[in-house]
Amino acid sequence: MAALPGALCYPSGSPHGRILCALTPVAPNHPMITILLLLALHAPRATAMNDDVLLKARYLSVEGTDPEYGQGAIERNDLRHHPMPHFEWLILVEGPADTAGWQAKLNAAVDPKNGSFVVECASAEQEAAMREGKITMQR
Repeated sequence: MAALPGALCYPSGSPHGRILCALTPVAPNHPMITILLLLALHAPRATAMNDDVLLKARYLSVEGTDPEYGQGAIERNDLRHHPMPHFEWLILVEGPADTAGWQAKLNAAVDPKNGSFVVECASAEQEAAMREGKITMQR
């Protein structure tokens, strides 16, 4: 069996000695490749922060209660978040967003006998770290 132009052929290892061909680019300078690369370079970034707002939520637990209870409120609101020390989370929410509105939503998801949230804007350093990929968000 003759190999196709632009194909790399290798034995398949089957008992019948068939040949499998893996196609390689026939013309590496094909204009379609150039067009696709240009489109990829000029496409809007598929990362967060297009219209999203980065906030910082701090959970203040009542003495004698489980401070991990605050994590449940983050999860119940299905927020993209990054846990930080001392029961703080960076949360990524759709913009426009206000801190008071998100504070009310998070506090509605917890029993006030256990604790409450305080929400504020994230620092410029935290926003920059997230944009640069140093801080990753999870759901």
